[in-house]
Amino acid sequence: MPDAVPPWALPDMSNPQERAALLSRMAVIAAADGVVTPEERRLLKKCSKRWDVPFSTIEPILRSGTAALQALGPPENPQRFLMGLVAAALVDGKVDRRERRLLDGVAHNLGLEPDVVPGLITAMTEWRNRQAGARG
Repeated sequence: MPDAVPPWALPDMSNPQERAALLSRMAVIAAADGVVTPEERRLLKKCSKRWDVPFSTIEPILRSGTAALQALGPPENPQRFLMGLVAAALVDGKVDRRERRLLDGVAHNLGLEPDVVPGLITAMTEWRNRQAGARG
């Protein structure tokens, strides 16, 4: 099975607050469709461990979903932040309508161009397909 997320979509950021904010936003995206899949939970736990952010800090977010997004401040690197969100949305293999609306809304609120979300979705999907072909 190919990796669900390309390595460049999981930045190893040096700023502890940025890591915590990214993980929190990833949790919001994972919960946006109403179900946090085992794959989404594994990705969040992997990031939690790698970024030294206690997983217990995002458990409430997984329960409250999009309401938690409003309480978070702006990220330092909007493009990198959005890549993490798209990676979280794609971890189950698809971006559903609710996740897509949330991603588009986040991109808009970050001041990013409207085509950035579909571009990231396409790039990450193509990367995963290439990985699957290389291993198949």
